[in-house]
Amino acid sequence: MPRSESDGLAPTASFEAALGQASTLGRIWMEHWRSLAPVGTLPRRDQLDPTGIPRLLGDMSIMERERPDLIHLRLVGTGIVDRIGFDPTGKNIFDVHNYRKHEEVSAHLNFVLDRPCGQIVTLTDTYSSGRKLTVDICRLPMADRDGVPRYIVAVARSRFFSALEFIHSEPQIMAEVMDTTFFTLPGGEPAGLDA
Repeated sequence: MPRSESDGLAPTASFEAALGQASTLGRIWMEHWRSLAPVGTLPRRDQLDPTGIPRLLGDMSIMERERPDLIHLRLVGTGIVDRIGFDPTGKNIFDVHNYRKHEEVSAHLNFVLDRPCGQIVTLTDTYSSGRKLTVDICRLPMADRDGVPRYIVAVARSRFFSALEFIHSEPQIMAEVMDTTFFTLPGGEPAGLDA
């Protein structure tokens, strides 16, 4: 069942306001995403052309929702793989990250698709080694060929980057949401949001 503002989640910023809040890579991704389809239309996943955004590819991930509790990581950039120490492509995001508030994060990801809207989020990832990283993420929805919101394409960059040695066993990663903003998409700006 789609989540709505009555579930306690609601966009609190306009697309334009979120542009001012996003990281540099987040702004580049938002501008590119906006260029893919007419205002008021959700871009389709097959419209995403990696050659148009080479600077983002290493920090990009594509998630596909199969059902609310099963969101597969379909593509994970090399910068993310370097940061977390293994390649989680093909895995359920909830099997990769142990979120302190699993239900909250699940609700957030599903809300991005059900509303649809964008999200800027700051996480703290704590690894089994004790290392902590602050990660800035910008998530935007994309539709399948039938126009149904099914994909979340995100860019994620650590503020304090240092690559983990690539390991063959998966480290335990505890992710905690520190801050989040949902924002409306162009053409879907209700009255009363900050411009």
